[in-house]
Amino acid sequence: MNFKELTNKGDERPLGGIGKGLIKTYVHRIKVKLGTVEFICAIAFAEEEDIPQLLGREDLFEHFRICFDQSNLVTDFILIE
Repeated sequence: MNFKELTNKGDERPLGGIGKGLIKTYVHRIKVKLGTVEFICAIAFAEEEDIPQLLGREDLFEHFRICFDQSNLVTDFILIE
């Protein structure tokens, strides 16, 4: 699927955060691989092309603890066993 196909299909869900207020997104459940772990994860594609794909907490936090090291610009994904 290309970007336009992903934004026009899927479950429509408005998302908000810091910035522009609510944006229209389309959520897809996609198989992802992080390290050696494969799982199905909800990923939101924004209707606006200047907004990156959004990998949320919904499924990711079930598999990993996440540590943000801002000073070194590093994000660690630690597998929950």
